[in-house]
Amino acid sequence: IALLLVRNPRARESLRRAKVQTAKIIGQMLVTDQRVYENHMRGARESGYIAGEGVPFERMKTFVEGGEYTIEVEQHALIRTEMSAFDGVLNTIGRRFWSLLSATKDAPDFVTCDHPVTTVYKDRTRSGPIGVGLPHTELVFPIGPRHALYSVFEDPFKPVVPINSRGVA
Repeated sequence: IALLLVRNPRARESLRRAKVQTAKIIGQMLVTDQRVYENHMRGARESGYIAGEGVPFERMKTFVEGGEYTIEVEQHALIRTEMSAFDGVLNTIGRRFWSLLSATKDAPDFVTCDHPVTTVYKDRTRSGPIGVGLPHTELVFPIGPRHALYSVFEDPFKPVVPINSRGVA
């Protein structure tokens, strides 16, 4: 479950977009003030990241503000970030209370997909960002056509719960 949460195409694309946006913001901040830019360039040169004089402030400012560039995020950098998040996600889902949902004979099968871990608010009127570490949420993970795992942080179900058609839906 933790791997599916941190290693899936949707999460990876979201992470990639966040890294690109962060890099653009940093670039924009660096060219707001020549002293800031030159100070960071000096630090980068002293640390061995830049050889020689580097790019003059005005040229960099024109380049960044022009926006005619693409920021690429290497796949290995995304995977490294995913794996660094894995332990935290694993620990978080390990703190949840878990139950096995078992579809009754008259109930339909559980549906699975390429992103089978579903987290919803217990209060169905609530909206906004959601995550597996938030209280008052339910996490459902179908493990086969007739069974699913269900978890919460509070008010747990019994360890095994027969579930009817409405519950499967």
